Amino acid sequence: MSALEVTGLTHRFGRATVLEDVSFHVDAGEIVTLIGPNGAGKTTLLNVVSRALPLQKGSVRIADVDTSRHRQAQVVRAGCLLVPEGRQVFASMSVRDNLVLGMYTCPHSDQDDQLGRVFALFPELEPRSRQLSGTLSGGEQQMLAVGRAMVSSPRIMLLDEPSLGLSPQLVERIMGALSQLRDEGLTIVLVEQNAAAALRLADRGYLISTGRVLAEGPCDVLAEDPLVRRVYLGGAPVRSTDDLPRTAGSVTQQAPISVTDSRRPT
Repeated sequence: MSALEVTGLTHRFGRATVLEDVSFHVDAGEIVTLIGPNGAGKTTLLNVVSRALPLQKGSVRIADVDTSRHRQAQVVRAGCLLVPEGRQVFASMSVRDNLVLGMYTCPHSDQDDQLGRVFALFPELEPRSRQLSGTLSGGEQQMLAVGRAMVSSPRIMLLDEPSLGLSPQLVERIMGALSQLRDEGLTIVLVEQNAAAALRLADRGYLISTGRVLAEGPCDVLAEDPLVRRVYLGGAPVRSTDDLPRTAGSVTQQAPISVTDSRRPT
């Protein structure tokens, strides 16, 4: 059974279609990455799944629960949390207070245990627990943002650009922490501008361009695929696999990747 299943999701801002008939699924304990160029609709997709934006068309299921009509607070209670782009920690509050704020769905008796989990994963934060969050480095703020999501014991964590603005060493630190969380059973959906790091970490990936899913498959296969390379090498936006030459080894002929045209049901 899928931990998260998104079907036929379409979203518009005014007359502009940002997502068109997007479908994807994530199995329990899996990391799935959503990759694609800037403006592809990846952030909008996470915001709709988490209900930071309203669901206009399509359906979202978390485990066996249809959350299509849920408000954002109900999605959180169903176990799906968003770690937004830019960290968005509360700068005027301490590290500890930021973490405690994330525990509003947890029994008070669990708070020390949850704090201990965060400090075990990110030991850099413990000696700074009384420090104002706005004075942390970018990497420490990202650790805090992940920790704030952890403390409510989610089933699914949605992460938007966790490596943005970080040094290569801190990128590896964050990716290593996400790998450890997966080993502990957490399901993760990762939107990441550092495609190489995302494809090394994740189990499977989806390629999104101009709001549509173009390809999906195991990350080791996606990393070598011509379609992925074309999108990331700065060519013209790819709206369907018809834009590509039909040559041996292209994504349309390469198992086990399946390619979808979002204009048709999948």
